[in-house]
Amino acid sequence: MSTDPDMIVAGASVRLPGHTEVVRLTSVISGPFWKLYFERTDGTTDKETLSEEELADLEVVEVQAVLPLDGDPHEFRLAIEAHRIKVSFAHDMAALAVSNI
Repeated sequence: MSTDPDMIVAGASVRLPGHTEVVRLTSVISGPFWKLYFERTDGTTDKETLSEEELADLEVVEVQAVLPLDGDPHEFRLAIEAHRIKVSFAHDMAALAVSNI
């Protein structure tokens, strides 16, 4: 069985090699080793790294056609600012001094 790499995207429901449970991908980073971040049916999150050879055994169950863009823009801005502060704190304390929060 071969899997089309274009179908392995965030939002797709897949069955990972060696597993019977269907999971929903939340993030995908492609490369020689694919990093797949996913959410299980019980709501827990996990990640798995697959090689190009293992990727052929991944079964795509369903692909979400269009991602919804109906989120609250104010909450999005807060989340981005929080992430920026978190990254800045880990790498550059001076960046925190210019924060608006």
